[in-house]
Amino acid sequence: MKKIGLFYATKAERTSWVAEKIQKEFGEDKIEVVPIEQAWQNDFAAYDCFIVGASTWFDGELPTYWDELLPELRTMKLKGKKVAIFGLGDQIRYPENFADGIGLLAEVFEGDEATLVGFTSSEVDDILAKASFSPKKKEMKEWYDGYRFGNDQEMYCPWDILQYVNDLCDNPKAQPQAYWNNTSGNAIVRSFIGRTDLNIGE
Repeated sequence: MKKIGLFYATKAERTSWVAEKIQKEFGEDKIEVVPIEQAWQNDFAAYDCFIVGASTWFDGELPTYWDELLPELRTMKLKGKKVAIFGLGDQIRYPENFADGIGLLAEVFEGDEATLVGFTSSEVDDILAKASFSPKKKEMKEWYDGYRFGNDQEMYCPWDILQYVNDLCDNPKAQPQAYWNNTSGNAIVRSFIGRTDLNIGE
């Protein structure tokens, strides 16, 4: 199996923290880290699948190391390649622009004809069906349908979806919450380790 490229700023502390957890989950034999500060066109072309991570600066800007690379990225043809994006932001000081960097990168990769992967509407429907919570579909959409990209692709917040499904497994009457407000710790990671009643790892 060809390795997955993991692109992020290795000197960005919080982004690196998340990226390292992604690498550990997949296994180091399946992931190849590419520091975005040194990345160029040929690095993206070398992978069929890649994961990219970026924080959002100030009022919705990408960090300099991504911003400087965008003109080069916009000239690429990535049809057939799959891209997953994760991002970080400051929901306290910049709530209106929280994690906007995800959308900025998504639009660039969509323009390159890459396929975005993540928690789309169909994937959330599948998760709910497997967990026997399909009647919660409307509620999920009202609370967590947080991102909409260039081709009108709906992307849900994975953190909220998984936490709410987890709560529903414990209490079918559980109400949705803004779980992302408490994303500074790893409680959700610990909460899923060892669970055998959910098959949503993929």
